[in-house]
Amino acid sequence: MVGNTPSAPEDLGVTIIGENKGWGIPTFKPQAQDKLFELFKLAEKLDVIAIGVDLECAGSTFWTTPEKRVYRKSEKELRELVDSTEKPVIFKGIMNSEDAGKVVDSGASACYVSNHGGRVMDGGQAVAEVLPDIAREISGKIPILADGAVRTGFDVLKVLALGADVALLGRPLAQMSIAGGEVAVKKYLDYVKDDLRRAMILTGCDTLEDANMDILA
Repeated sequence: MVGNTPSAPEDLGVTIIGENKGWGIPTFKPQAQDKLFELFKLAEKLDVIAIGVDLECAGSTFWTTPEKRVYRKSEKELRELVDSTEKPVIFKGIMNSEDAGKVVDSGASACYVSNHGGRVMDGGQAVAEVLPDIAREISGKIPILADGAVRTGFDVLKVLALGADVALLGRPLAQMSIAGGEVAVKKYLDYVKDDLRRAMILTGCDTLEDANMDILA
């Protein structure tokens, strides 16, 4: 997953994914609908896996100029975005069960639980605090993705146990990429995979489906 930033061309993420044969998910800031429609069409042209919008960036202080203004999307606008493309749409930054229900109602293909690494709202809740309630609300309706300081295989298992279908990690991969490129990224992912296997053995999980709140007690 690659985002876009106010200090670079707004299509930077999707362009990089296009250069890699569409193997990725561009995630755009909640900009004007017309701009998002334009970026969605570009993403479709590059045949990306899916398209994301990180809704939690609606209050970003880095996107305040008239040309790059972000704002909170309405339920109607969420549906418009989903209806504008044949690609799966993922809405990111969901932090309560009410908003998760609205993501389901929009027709989105996945709900991504994230507080943007705690950098969006000082004093906001952690993903681990809200994830169980969100899972109770929408589990089985659409996939639930979640991040939040996931660094080890044990962290991956905890996120799954709290109700997510997919655990994501980003910052360590960016750090590994800068430090050692593709080789370092692969080594880190291998470490996480091996660590997850150890975590499953120690908690009695024969499959990932066995991960539930009981292993956290």
